[in-house]
Amino acid sequence: MKEKLVHQYLLSLAGDERKCKNLWKTFCAHGFAAEIYLNEPELGAYRLTNAGIVMFAKQSSEFQFNPGIKITRYSGLNPGSGANVIQETKLIGPLPRILNSAKKTLTNQLRSFDPDRCKFSGEEHYPTDAWFEGLLNAVIHRSYRIKDPITIDIFDDHLKILSPGSFPEGITTENICKNELGRNPAIGAGIASFGGTGKGVSRIFSEMNAAGLPEPIYITRSDSVKLVLKNRSSI
Repeated sequence: MKEKLVHQYLLSLAGDERKCKNLWKTFCAHGFAAEIYLNEPELGAYRLTNAGIVMFAKQSSEFQFNPGIKITRYSGLNPGSGANVIQETKLIGPLPRILNSAKKTLTNQLRSFDPDRCKFSGEEHYPTDAWFEGLLNAVIHRSYRIKDPITIDIFDDHLKILSPGSFPEGITTENICKNELGRNPAIGAGIASFGGTGKGVSRIFSEMNAAGLPEPIYITRSDSVKLVLKNRSSI
């Protein structure tokens, strides 16, 4: 496991990691580990749960999980032949780490691109709280049974966040702002302990509305949920 992340997590729980006397029992209590029952129970063996692997494993792909994020910045309004790719970023690793990296990458790339200077510049095209809330929802509510990464495609007039897995049971495009049922509550609580507390889908709608931008669009399929945000160029 990533020791630094584990220390940060324990500090967020107790203020002093020494108060968490048994790491594995603490992880069990929060859904990140499970006890392995042996013929000799006194040996006390544990394993990471899927949530624990996603949050803390050094390389979760080794465990056949891929909580990765793939970010592609395009020039133009659609992917075209692929020749219009400005930059592609693939992030793999413990979820708190790749979330931080994704936020830095998106903060830089959600701006206009100057081909002469090969540089992104100007104001962000979307409210930070809107697109970051969309990203948080994707990593917390995605299906980790599907091995595909979350993909974020950025175009001149819109961005798309594609999350593997359909909506959790009971969630529809009609009630998504009012219903905050989650697929992965342990991961949601874990992300919150690292300062990634989400405000819900309604925050995305309110931030886009306050910025005078088009209403977010959710498109759901049997194996994915897509969030589309449009900027002023689309108006």
